[in-house]
Amino acid sequence: MTSLAVARKMLHRCCTERSTASWCNMKHPSLTAAALRNIKVPETGSVYLPDGGCPGLRLRISSNGRMAWVLNCRDQEGKSRSVALGDFNGAGCIGLAEARERARRERQKLKDGKDPIAERKAAREEHRAKAKAGTLATLLPLYEQHVVSARQETGGARSWPEAKRAINSVLSKHLHTPLPDLSGPALQRTIDNWPSRARAGATVRFVRPVLKWASRRGLMAHGIAEMLQQPEGANLRRQRVLSDSELAAIWKQLDIMGAYGPAFRWLLWTACRRSEMTRAQWQDIDLETGTWSIPAANAKNGKAHIVPLPRQAIKMLAKMQTNCQPTDLIFPNKAGKPLDNWDRATKHLMTVSETTGWHRHDLRRTCATMLGDLGIMPHIIERVLAHTLSIGGDGSRLSPVAATYNHSSYQAEHGAALQALADRLDAIAYGNVVTLRGQRA
Repeated sequence: MTSLAVARKMLHRCCTERSTASWCNMKHPSLTAAALRNIKVPETGSVYLPDGGCPGLRLRISSNGRMAWVLNCRDQEGKSRSVALGDFNGAGCIGLAEARERARRERQKLKDGKDPIAERKAAREEHRAKAKAGTLATLLPLYEQHVVSARQETGGARSWPEAKRAINSVLSKHLHTPLPDLSGPALQRTIDNWPSRARAGATVRFVRPVLKWASRRGLMAHGIAEMLQQPEGANLRRQRVLSDSELAAIWKQLDIMGAYGPAFRWLLWTACRRSEMTRAQWQDIDLETGTWSIPAANAKNGKAHIVPLPRQAIKMLAKMQTNCQPTDLIFPNKAGKPLDNWDRATKHLMTVSETTGWHRHDLRRTCATMLGDLGIMPHIIERVLAHTLSIGGDGSRLSPVAATYNHSSYQAEHGAALQALADRLDAIAYGNVVTLRGQRA
């Protein structure tokens, strides 16, 4: 008898059989690949094709074309059970050999008193619960919606964009892990192995409140945020200050740095933060008065302030301002978006200038040090750096009362300081260097 004939005969017997239990006790031929290839789909309903090679294993064939493996056997208490094993066709299908192996495993579970159906139900419920809880990737916009937005309305949360970048970068391998499965030790290992201790430490500070917020709402286990520790040395304050020779070498290479050249000059001329510079728009500039207005939304301390620009910066802007709209960025990339890939640009600048061991934030520290060497008073340097004024003209810390009442912008002194800084950079870059007190080698 051919394989096709055997398959048809078996189908006929399946269709006429009413008792599922009786099929488990009947002897049937073993299914073969040839028999399975010649299966005919019934016009209506479903038929079952038993496998004599594995007692209780059947292939259910439905009129809609779906074919699925089913195990029929008795459990430890003698009750007849039907366990779905998986599809024979369609996505994620399993063949005859895999179906037999699954049937053996499930039958053994039933003999041992376990309930595969209840286990699958629990697994589905757990999966639904995890899907509902979401992942770290879905948690970030949720936290932004409920927490960050509220803080922004009151002038806080200025560092959230940087926080998102750090979390997405350092913890990228954990972004799509379900929140209930997030492991404190796994997160800690990723943090400990990150090349930049400072970046990893900042990420811990950024992600802790996010995880605490999620755990308080039952989205994940408690204690993970408290478990995370910053890497050793992450809190060590950098002391790097570039020397005059390093500044000269860097300055000479800025012309070949493309869009980053003017940006690096701006950082040095104004001692501003990179985020303030990358968000600056032409509508923030007044070339007639020579000022740059930094809106509160772009300021780290959430306070709008005005930067009096040195002549060198104004001259550069005048050359750059061609066919610009008010809302255009002053320092865009080719797509008109804020400059990115700063790490790569900084490394390239180090390479072409033959300098090493500095970070772009060290430029701001270098500017502050240069201002001190130029004799600028400490409270003016603080104003240049857009810090909350906390020290007086003699360098002593202001009392809370003095800090509360003194709201002077020291605009004239601020402008004079930045002009002196720009002139000093010109002298260093073009060789007309005058020795100053405390000059760096």
